[in-house]
Amino acid sequence: MKRARLILSVAMALVLVAGAAAQTITVGSWRTDDVAQWKGLIADFNKSYPGIEVRFDPTNPPDYNATLRLQLESGTGPDVFYARSGDVGKTLFKDGFMLDLSAEPFMSKFDAASKFFWQSDDGRSFGMPLFAISQGIYYNVKLFRDYKIAIPQTWEELLAAAKTLKSKGVIPFANGTKDEWDINEVLFQTLAPTYVGGAAGRKALESGAKKWNDASVAAVFSAVKDLSPYLPRGYAAVDYNSSKVMFQLGKAAMMFDGSWTIPEHMKAAGLEYGVFAAPAPKGMKRAQVFHADTGIAINPKSKNVAAAKTFVAWLVSDAGIASVAENFTGFFPMAKASKAIPFSNPVVKSFLAMNDGVETDVRFSWTRLNTGNPSGYDLITANTIAVLGGKKTPKQAADDFAADLAKWYVY
Repeated sequence: MKRARLILSVAMALVLVAGAAAQTITVGSWRTDDVAQWKGLIADFNKSYPGIEVRFDPTNPPDYNATLRLQLESGTGPDVFYARSGDVGKTLFKDGFMLDLSAEPFMSKFDAASKFFWQSDDGRSFGMPLFAISQGIYYNVKLFRDYKIAIPQTWEELLAAAKTLKSKGVIPFANGTKDEWDINEVLFQTLAPTYVGGAAGRKALESGAKKWNDASVAAVFSAVKDLSPYLPRGYAAVDYNSSKVMFQLGKAAMMFDGSWTIPEHMKAAGLEYGVFAAPAPKGMKRAQVFHADTGIAINPKSKNVAAAKTFVAWLVSDAGIASVAENFTGFFPMAKASKAIPFSNPVVKSFLAMNDGVETDVRFSWTRLNTGNPSGYDLITANTIAVLGGKKTPKQAADDFAADLAKWYVY
């Protein structure tokens, strides 16, 4: 009996010691849809590091930037958090809310082009690249087959397909404007690289070699205007989730959207779908959005910085890269693995194939326009909605965009 009590006491002591040694880190994110994905990732991580508990704590996407800053300023920020690329991330780093990762060994898993989007102007890394995403046009295979519509190869063919679908009583595009980020990020910013001339054209605008009301910018707004007759009736009241449901039920034949939505469409019963690139007008070269979307930053005020570094380093190990690829369908790991990642999903393959033989670039406003007041992001949103509603011409939208940027933007 005494022996049994001794064994029990020792076991309890070991549990207490183990509990005291365990560390917990929280992960902040703008992806509330990824709870199941993170559960799988964390389970894989704990196979190697059972003593570190990881808690995924996402924020409603539109509120993420403001909420994260408030948390960091008040000392309640997550230990590890999703880092915006470009200006937004740079600002948080400048204000002391991100650990400098430049010298960390795990940063060797990335080429200079990938690291660039999470670097300060003096070249310090405030975030580790994690995911890239792609953007295009989802389409209902059955509806295209029923109405004998081929995959559009030009902008003119896309509009002709939309006209045919509308004549058959089918909504051509499911996108609405109630959730304003949708019409900005997956409509305007999917089109922008083609019309402004890819990364070189964007950089010419940013440097002042071209003005922000250049004809190429007006052309993006003009392409947006082309789509206005083919959005759902009452599109101003259609939010992003309603758009997805509309597409999944076959009420709409197409939807501008990103690779991140693949898992949701996979669950839609009876939906036969594919994806194609937003085509360029006849005679113009297409450029493709392949966006450096998500980096990982570490809170310098975290009480568990060592554990946070261990977790972040694991994410870019071969095991971590494989786990990201397996659990996050539609998100593309940016780290270099020792062997190629075998993507099996056909729509994932289609998104990757959009990059073949064309120039790729990040979202138009991400690198230089997302700070300042009013931000370029907000100006794109407001002017895109105004053009769709017929309140501005594309040229007026470009002129207003340039005039409002001039209130703060410095070349």
